[in-house]
Amino acid sequence: MRVQECLEDNIEEADFTEDCKEELDNTIAKRVADFRLDEALRNACEVDLGDLCGISLEAMDEDNNVRDRGLQCLQQIREEIKSDACKSEVHRRMERASRDVRFDDVLASACAEDRAQFCNDVSPCALTTCWLVRFDDVLASACAEDRAQFCDEVSPGSARVIRCLQDHRTSLQATCPAALFDHEGSARVIRCLQDHRTTLQGTCAAALFDHEVSMAEDIDFKYPLKKACAWEISSLCLEENLDNDDMSPDCKTEVMKDMNRMAKDFRLNYRLTSTCAEDVSRMCQNPCSTSPGQTCGGLVLQCLTEQQANISSEACQEEVFYYQLMEVTDFRNDVMLAEACRDDVAAYCKDVQPGEGRVHTCLRFNKDRIGPRCLKEENKLATIEYQDIRLRPKLQKLCSEEKAVYCKGVVMVRGEHKLATIESQDVRLQPKMQRLCSEEKVVDCNVGGSV
Repeated sequence: MRVQECLEDNIEEADFTEDCKEELDNTIAKRVADFRLDEALRNACEVDLGDLCGISLEAMDEDNNVRDRGLQCLQQIREEIKSDACKSEVHRRMERASRDVRFDDVLASACAEDRAQFCNDVSPCALTTCWLVRFDDVLASACAEDRAQFCDEVSPGSARVIRCLQDHRTSLQATCPAALFDHEGSARVIRCLQDHRTTLQGTCAAALFDHEVSMAEDIDFKYPLKKACAWEISSLCLEENLDNDDMSPDCKTEVMKDMNRMAKDFRLNYRLTSTCAEDVSRMCQNPCSTSPGQTCGGLVLQCLTEQQANISSEACQEEVFYYQLMEVTDFRNDVMLAEACRDDVAAYCKDVQPGEGRVHTCLRFNKDRIGPRCLKEENKLATIEYQDIRLRPKLQKLCSEEKAVYCKGVVMVRGEHKLATIESQDVRLQPKMQRLCSEEKVVDCNVGGSV
């Protein structure tokens, strides 16, 4: 059993053959489907299941609903599990479930019909055929020119074309690297279900959301992100280094996707959920939909931002600030603003790459043309930005050297320089700022001022 577990733990290593991967994945899928075959988890967690969940192995074997409750209980109380062996087995199980829908039996069962309807042509990418470019129409189309240029003499089969494209990754055209990464990454069915969230049946939507919440806790459970950022995880704080040239494009893409996902519901942001639980309960009760699987749509996050002065926990204050940093960096992380400005972004900023506050800059440059709802949300966000230089990505980046030299000992107190309304500010009253902004002929400094 230990040898098999070792193989399963190292399945992502490059020198594993496709046949070996396929057989291992099929073995895991069978074990997940039949709890009686999961000897390691049963032996390690029998006592904790009884003591903490009040469920016996016999009851789990006899009733699938009891089995599901027992497994969910172990995941939900993972930090309270007494046995290190059980805790390790639960962690391993959750890590596997993050990369393949077949390894989360509850999700697979609840979403069987939706998967057949919306994701029937999406394979988990655990089978050998996933390594053949001709079986992935999206990849074949996106990489047709690159394949002709770099891999024309490579014969199909045994992942030879895929490996050739991987070897030329840095030289590929824009559409091919993204398609290649999506092909390489597992969790494809889970992503497909996420893309169809609004049309899923209630049981599937609820199971999917429960899956996402449980996977939000640890980067080990965020398979695509962990795979794309394997090097960066050991060297960089991911979210704070999106503008770092050492971060790969694939990693940046996955970090931004993860941030976008967290912004849709505070429960998908594990740090914020755990540090702000009391404040949410006290100030932001019942803002979410009671329908199964429906996300809050940013309502709790908006509540915490508006009530920030009344937050009692310092740790929660820090997490709310980090959420604000996500908002100003990428407009998609402000769900309320993204919805209010959807048409305006499409009309005036469709060619602007999200990140570093660029879409916000574009919307503010077009302040006389964007709709009133969008302008209102931008004004709100701009007011928050002026409370802390760290919330102004472009200024922070342009003035990083000056800040390090002249302001090394200055500690910014949040809210120290609050502004009544952003319209009261005019870049013309700030000569150095005017010079910085005029070079690009865009208003990056406020909504109401002009250059």
